[in-house]
Amino acid sequence: MDRVRRRRPADQPSRVVRMLRDPSPVVAAAAGIATHVPGLFYLVALNAIAADRPGWLEAVVSVAVYNAIWFSVPIAAFVLAERGTNGARDLIERINATVRRHEQAILVGVFAVAGVALTVKGAVGLID
Repeated sequence: MDRVRRRRPADQPSRVVRMLRDPSPVVAAAAGIATHVPGLFYLVALNAIAADRPGWLEAVVSVAVYNAIWFSVPIAAFVLAERGTNGARDLIERINATVRRHEQAILVGVFAVAGVALTVKGAVGLID
């Protein structure tokens, strides 16, 4: 069943913005954790690249490819913002709606892939 969502007036901040303007200790802790999760993934990936002990050229290429993937979303957002707000807003709303419909599966999938990759890497490290 699809929920009908009312658009809030443009002059009213979202619930998240209201919560973050005067956060409780629990909200501040949750926001701190949430904002550091991407950095954790970034460090894990860099650690995985370094753990393979590649040559300097392979390391530079690996980090460059990883950074290109990692920063593709913010770069895409910047490009969309430059093209105009109406088209970008509509596209972002469609993407958000799709992600919200599948958010649990996406979250489970991301952590499952990361967990399997780290487990395999750890098992291979134990064997060597």
